[in-house]
Amino acid sequence: MYRNRLTNAEKGSFVWHGANYRFLDIPKFLDTAKYFKTPETIPEGSEIKILIHRPTTIYICSTFWNAYSYKDSFANDGWISLPDEAVSIESPDKHRVLKTMWKKTFEEFQLTVVKLPTSAKSFVGVIFIKGN
Repeated sequence: MYRNRLTNAEKGSFVWHGANYRFLDIPKFLDTAKYFKTPETIPEGSEIKILIHRPTTIYICSTFWNAYSYKDSFANDGWISLPDEAVSIESPDKHRVLKTMWKKTFEEFQLTVVKLPTSAKSFVGVIFIKGN
């Protein structure tokens, strides 16, 4: 089990534990959002459990090649795909874009389980949380 505290999503912040990537650009609608600083790669089929205390929207963004495997699974679970949104990140040696994003809003106090699809070998992306 891996536990994580939320971190402010700000330009210049490190994206993942153990990887030298920093945020370059975060969409404006994610101002004041927090994110989970996870390892860069999360194993396939992992479950992420988030305890929601008030109305909250969760945003999941990932690399394009990784996201193709998720689209049906997320849609079947009520996630909405956001067109043309991107989070730009870079390390000293290369630039990456997390271009595919989904969102889901939760209205009440609950334990929310985000099931990462098993059709991909791993999840490479970021999970943002924003109170409504």
